[in-house]
Amino acid sequence: METIESDSKESMTTLIPQVEIFPISFLTGLNIMSGNFSEETISKTWHWSPIEGLSPERAIQKTNDSTRQEIARMTIHPETGVKPTLRRKKGISIGVARAVSTELYRIVSDNLTVAEIDTAKLAVGHDGDAIVIKDDAESKWKEELSKPLNLSETEKKIIPKLHLLATGVIPLQGYSLITASYHYNYQSMDAFNAVEEQVWAGCDQFSWW
Repeated sequence: METIESDSKESMTTLIPQVEIFPISFLTGLNIMSGNFSEETISKTWHWSPIEGLSPERAIQKTNDSTRQEIARMTIHPETGVKPTLRRKKGISIGVARAVSTELYRIVSDNLTVAEIDTAKLAVGHDGDAIVIKDDAESKWKEELSKPLNLSETEKKIIPKLHLLATGVIPLQGYSLITASYHYNYQSMDAFNAVEEQVWAGCDQFSWW
């Protein structure tokens, strides 16, 4: 197994107050568990590969590893017409959301549907702490996962805010499923807007998204 760079222990707190940074609600475009349950197939862009051997209780601590994996996925299975800079931003957003949701709601592989789960690409190493690339990962995954994350100063400031927003992903999905049988809809977007505004208030990273 290959050990990958890890800088996941950086501080990630701070609550900020009001102003929306994204043109639309952050969570309406975040397919943390994919579209709706009636879909037979889900794009590989949104598949989920749990980190093998990582207990849900340690997922947030390994946020950067989750983020690195989702950036790699966005690169290997890109959305049509989405430029590399936006793919990276989406990868960061998805990686953070999945790490936070995994820990808060104790998500394990059995919680994911066959249509959305992908094989594990990363695993906990022999030391019980470091996250490593699995030996059986495809070469294209090994190549992408071996690249350093190299978070910019702006990204380091954005990630704590994404952590705060990510706490609402699962409740938001539940609300949407109950009201409309879909993970995301306009009702859930409206319900979350107030929370989003509070999180982004005072944020000066307007150009990030």
